[in-house]
Amino acid sequence: MSLEEPNVKQELRISLLIEQGYVCAYCGSKIDETESIIEHIKCRQNYPELQLEYTNLICSCRGGSNKRSSNPQYPLHCDAHKGADDIPISPLTENCQELFVYDENGEIHDNDNHDAKKTIEVLNLNNKILQNRRKAAIAAYKYLNESDVNWAEELQKIYDNQEHHFKEFYFVLEYYIRNYKLQHY
Repeated sequence: MSLEEPNVKQELRISLLIEQGYVCAYCGSKIDETESIIEHIKCRQNYPELQLEYTNLICSCRGGSNKRSSNPQYPLHCDAHKGADDIPISPLTENCQELFVYDENGEIHDNDNHDAKKTIEVLNLNNKILQNRRKAAIAAYKYLNESDVNWAEELQKIYDNQEHHFKEFYFVLEYYIRNYKLQHY
């Protein structure tokens, strides 16, 4: 059995997508069976012994590579930017999202953690395209009428979906609601 067999690869991709709520494990963009790749957290070239290790596999977006062909200035991110580089913080690390801080403008900060800073740089997570998309996702919550919103319920809605689909940038939205909205109540 090999990852190159179409049925095995497709089943693996679907399993990873379901686990990840159909969002990129690196940036949080919405992905699906056609707009994703099976990514090796530790690259196959440097760690051939891990290439079939399930705990080394995630689904990633295409990182702008599909848009780069028609626009050479389009910023690469996620796996397309990472290449064979290592990232110090794996998305599979328990509570890894706690090592990052998100502001209302969609920027990711390293929370004074060198490994988080390096991970942001290697994956190019603060490029303007991703920042603007995260900012737009936050804006959907930022401008809600405060008196009409139960923030605890809104937080739960980010994850509750019978089809295993999380909201795009769910971990950014969770951070925003917990740190900008729930703290005021």
